[in-house]
Amino acid sequence: MGGPEAPGNYELRLFVKYSESAEALTQALMQTIPFTVEDPVQGDGYSYPAEWPADIPKMDGKIIYIGQATEGSGMVTIEDKNIDEVVGYINTLESNGFKRPEGAADPNGLYDAIGAFIDSMGNGIYEVMVTFDDDSREVSINYILKAWLG
Repeated sequence: MGGPEAPGNYELRLFVKYSESAEALTQALMQTIPFTVEDPVQGDGYSYPAEWPADIPKMDGKIIYIGQATEGSGMVTIEDKNIDEVVGYINTLESNGFKRPEGAADPNGLYDAIGAFIDSMGNGIYEVMVTFDDDSREVSINYILKAWLG
């Protein structure tokens, strides 16, 4: 997991679980968006992009990658985190009105099984995906406007 190996232009393929119709989900899964990633950071890290939505809480820590596909989407990768901090961030999302889709799997089950954590939540405006694994100790937070998902 974590950020790309090198700066440049990439494609972001959306794999967002939500409780819409199967047709809308298929369209979202197949959507490809041009994505730009800045140079890997040295020193103190990046700041959150100015475009970061006020609706989406910011996680503390050293940001080592930032990226943005276009207005209404973006990502950050933060290094040196642990699962307790990730769960704390998920709780903050929930406190700010984000919810998992009805029937979504418990992300803690996946973490317990393979040491990776993936969670997707929405607030009606944005969908946010949080990923983490024990090996890299990096957490990535990706967001996109729900309207893009159909």
